[in-house]
Amino acid sequence: MDNINLVTKEEEKSAGSSAREWIACIVIIILSLLVYVGAVAYDRFLIKDVGRLNREYESQYNSLLESGKNVFDFQNRLETAKPLVLEKNYALGSLDQIEKMIIPGIYVESFTWSSEKGIVNLECVSSEYRLVANQLASFKKSDYFSEVIINETKSREDGKISFFLKLAIKNKK
Repeated sequence: MDNINLVTKEEEKSAGSSAREWIACIVIIILSLLVYVGAVAYDRFLIKDVGRLNREYESQYNSLLESGKNVFDFQNRLETAKPLVLEKNYALGSLDQIEKMIIPGIYVESFTWSSEKGIVNLECVSSEYRLVANQLASFKKSDYFSEVIINETKSREDGKISFFLKLAIKNKK
């Protein structure tokens, strides 16, 4: 069906609705300006903060560069460590064996390892000489060590006995 419009004159808008439209436009423009001003102020704040952090970073970086002896050269360390990693590490195996053979009442105070000779030097502490003798016997019964030598025993101020052992590893290749 066709639409027939019988109105001959245009309907006029009331003056109040036009004013409301202008007020809404002005409010939207003011809000847009406030958001823009806020974004610009926040951008300036961020630029200042980033500048402060960059200066702090530069000062930390420069202090590290100045104390060059404390900064490690990792590439040289890697090149030095590579052949050590490829060869068999008897020190770790020795520690494992010593842990298995140490008797109660004895504790190890120092451990040194000579990779060229395959020798472990231990400084042990005991409360009595009987335990020292038992510890020597325990190491001598081992299949891991070929030679067990006691270098020195001495009394300590706290009444304990300190003794030094030299252990040679069997079949070190």
